[in-house]
Amino acid sequence: MKKIDLINVEFFHFTFLSNLNSIEKKGLISQFGEHSRGVEKKPRVFFSKGTDNLLKCIDVWIRYLYVMKYKIEHVQKPLSEFDYNKSIENGIMYCELEKKLIHELQENVASNRFLTDDIKKSVFEKLRNDFNNRVYLSLNLDEEDFDFEDVDDIKEYFFNADNITKNYIGYMYGDLEYPSSKMEPWNMHTKTNKCIPPEKISLVSKNNETNALSIILALYKEKLKTNKSIKEKLPDLSEWIEYIENISFNENF
Repeated sequence: MKKIDLINVEFFHFTFLSNLNSIEKKGLISQFGEHSRGVEKKPRVFFSKGTDNLLKCIDVWIRYLYVMKYKIEHVQKPLSEFDYNKSIENGIMYCELEKKLIHELQENVASNRFLTDDIKKSVFEKLRNDFNNRVYLSLNLDEEDFDFEDVDDIKEYFFNADNITKNYIGYMYGDLEYPSSKMEPWNMHTKTNKCIPPEKISLVSKNNETNALSIILALYKEKLKTNKSIKEKLPDLSEWIEYIENISFNENF
């Protein structure tokens, strides 16, 4: 796959390094991702516009993983331990427990009463390993591939939800650029069932590095030099990068 320098890229898509051979042959295929199934209504290819939104996407992704980690411990684990049988009465009790646990999850996230140091460390380590095995792709898109005015399915649900659900989703999404269902520039998508052919895809590099983690760290440091407010605008990303830098310092000490 041909390479392109970061400074020449407008639209970014990240994927696992192990997917590159398939992408070189087939391109990017619209599908429901691992984390969008049951939320997104239609199969699409997702991407971010510009380097600021590449970083914003990670900031949001970190908060999403915080919530998913908490959900595993406080919703999925108690449900898996429930003594379930096929009786109607037992089924009703299970559904009531599930409803109660999800409501508590949303309340705790909405009021920011759930985040612990253990959750942070677990998510930070997962992301460090994750992005060490990922790359960024440049998508050479045009108006036939996507619509700037398209709807974000999660935001559409958000604007029609009750206050607790709004605050729950709002915690993960953070500040919105568009106060409507319009998709955000960090979370854009192609038209439904639109595939991106291999000739429109390049491998992103910066300082001759193609590793996604190296690109993120270099890009963040570069932006921090001219924009100190990035720490306030992207607090969770900034904390994760500080965590990585501390690990690197201790390993090299």
